[in-house]
Amino acid sequence: MRPTHKLRTLLLAVLSTLGSCIWEDDGYWSWPTWDDNWAPYVVTADAGCFWDPMTEEDVWYFEAEVDDYDGWRDIVAVEAHVYDEWHGDDWVDGFSLEETAYAWTWYAEFPERHTNLDCHYDRYTVVFYVWDYFDEMGALEVYPHTYSDAPLGR
Repeated sequence: MRPTHKLRTLLLAVLSTLGSCIWEDDGYWSWPTWDDNWAPYVVTADAGCFWDPMTEEDVWYFEAEVDDYDGWRDIVAVEAHVYDEWHGDDWVDGFSLEETAYAWTWYAEFPERHTNLDCHYDRYTVVFYVWDYFDEMGALEVYPHTYSDAPLGR
């Protein structure tokens, strides 16, 4: 083979690798399947009591901002459970929250007379629970705002 043929063959081999790309799938990385699921979690929550001048009664409110890495449509339920920490963390009442226009925020209001709660009692804790389609759960505990917002020992 003449030197120009060797040079041309070498040049073609080098140029052919510069303009091409080789991609191999090792099977390790792929998009998540339905078997992969992130647990939802409560980002922030608030609960408390306020006077409603329209109905002239005390109203309890519960609000939670939730998140799920699988998307907001994966969240199926948000609940608020109230416990009495003064009496051994006994369960007092539970409430289902509704999704608002902002998909990540869930909210509910209940007149005090329809609950087992007292707006003048300051020893409640509220645990917000969030569930997704795969029954994964997240929770966050908060102290509600009541008319006795000067709790002793907290």
